[in-house]
Amino acid sequence: MYDSLTRAKFEILSTDEVTRIHDASLDRLQTQEIVGGTRNGIPGSISPGPMAGASSPVTLAGTVAQANAEFLSGLVISQAASPGAPVIYACWARHLDQKTANVSMGTPEFALLRVCQAQVGTMAHQCVKEVLLQTRR
Repeated sequence: MYDSLTRAKFEILSTDEVTRIHDASLDRLQTQEIVGGTRNGIPGSISPGPMAGASSPVTLAGTVAQANAEFLSGLVISQAASPGAPVIYACWARHLDQKTANVSMGTPEFALLRVCQAQVGTMAHQCVKEVLLQTRR
């Protein structure tokens, strides 16, 4: 761990990357990473990775909704550990080609998932900002 003097000398942005690998829960290590990182001032990057047609609904809307729910669970843990800690909204949602059973990342659906996640992330940022402003009043 860096002490405050070291942090002042070296302003390096590093993140604590937590990628969700299961759609129902965060495991102990992932939870410890979120809590440890936020308590030490490291921005957390919560990155759900649902796979449409495999670990999430086959529809794009269902996959986006599940990814957002998974992100929010990490956000709640982060904020419970250190209120106001910075968190990066990230997502690695993709879809499973039902014919070949391969993950497809160069398809129109993949691009749509990226666009949808960007929009949801922007809306989530606005909502969280409003909540933080209201709690500080």
